[in-house]
Amino acid sequence: MGTFKEHIQQSKNNIRFLSKISTSLDDCWDWQVTVCFYSALHLINAHVVNKFHANYLSHSKVDEIINPYNFLSLAKLDEKIYKSYIKLFQLSRRSRYL
Repeated sequence: MGTFKEHIQQSKNNIRFLSKISTSLDDCWDWQVTVCFYSALHLINAHVVNKFHANYLSHSKVDEIINPYNFLSLAKLDEKIYKSYIKLFQLSRRSRYL
């Protein structure tokens, strides 16, 4: 993945998949959270590509670039959006690894 348009399309694909599994697999919340996170991640990547003209290499690099509390952030997000993204990231990690 690389372009703004490709990230948006992948996010839409993930959301479409999420809508299918959420109605048929209501007990698989761990997969639903994971798919939701990766949908958001593609939206974040689209934002980064649009503002920063580069793809990220790691989750920590993304955080460095989008963090509104980091003075040097190149593609800062709104504080509320940033906090929501971080919470979703944490929930997806918890659902996958705990």
